Amino acid sequence: MSKYFLSKKIYIPVGIVLFIILSYFISGSFLSYNKPINSSYLLLEDWASYAVAEDAQNYFVENNIDSIFIIGMKYPDSTVSLQELNTARKLKKRENTYSMYWSGILGFEISSEKLKDPSVLSIKMRGSIGDNTYPHYNIYANKTLIGSGFVNEKDSVYKFNISNKIDDPLSHVLIYFDNDHLTSTGDRNLYVSERYIDSINIDSIATDNFFIIKAEPFNFKFISNLRSVKCYLNDLGIDSARVRLVETPYCPINKTLAMAKGAKEYFNKTDIQNLNIITATEHSSRTYLNFKNCLQENMEVGCIPSEKSIQNKKSFYSGIDERISLTLTWMYWWFN
Repeated sequence: MSKYFLSKKIYIPVGIVLFIILSYFISGSFLSYNKPINSSYLLLEDWASYAVAEDAQNYFVENNIDSIFIIGMKYPDSTVSLQELNTARKLKKRENTYSMYWSGILGFEISSEKLKDPSVLSIKMRGSIGDNTYPHYNIYANKTLIGSGFVNEKDSVYKFNISNKIDDPLSHVLIYFDNDHLTSTGDRNLYVSERYIDSINIDSIATDNFFIIKAEPFNFKFISNLRSVKCYLNDLGIDSARVRLVETPYCPINKTLAMAKGAKEYFNKTDIQNLNIITATEHSSRTYLNFKNCLQENMEVGCIPSEKSIQNKKSFYSGIDERISLTLTWMYWWFN
């Protein structure tokens, strides 16, 4: 005899219920949550991709947003962003050399207080050939392009004049590798081994460093930290005065929940009564659940899944971590 369970006097075969639950879990449709509200404020997490940041900029302009908040953790080590990328094997540093295996930007945040009238930037680079072409680089001081060209297979020092090219104190040095290519005949990579401003080693004065990795058009990986997100939003045309940074205590476990708790502490000190969160589509349900439960006493929270991130449809297996994380988040708030 088949086993049944009773729900409001309606007998439903256990097998059908399990099939529905399993299908729902596999589909991943519950990962996305779309519930925007009428608000003049927007919240963006610091691990956002370029695609999500661009959606945030579009929403900011189209809806006449007053301010956008970027929330992120205060890491105990100023170079933790780079260390995490090393762990993920997205960027490797061996014998003082950064190996750029993908098109992207290797950036250094510079403390202007440690420099007096910087004049010459020196970078030692080399590259591997791919499809008969060597790596191409663009060097930026802050937002100003100060040099570009191709490297060759030999380690060579390239010098770039900084003086009289930037108006503001030097805050960033960016090395942009823009023509990664892989064929059966070669893999085009850029290797950066030495970095000096005049006679000062950049590593000794950099307050942070990061690697922005470009996978394909409109689909970038993590920008790395909240200040980098702010710089990118500023490049997109958003006035930096309308971008506010919310730094929360570092927590290596369940970072979304930790940032939501940090947001509660921050916004409880303001008069803001509502805001929308914009985040990656597959992450939106978990983000909304954590922030809504943490902020609901004093704020109304809306959620906007990024449209561009939908282009990155994940298979069931590649998205299993989000499914498990969301299930655990449901369980956490069920008992709290």
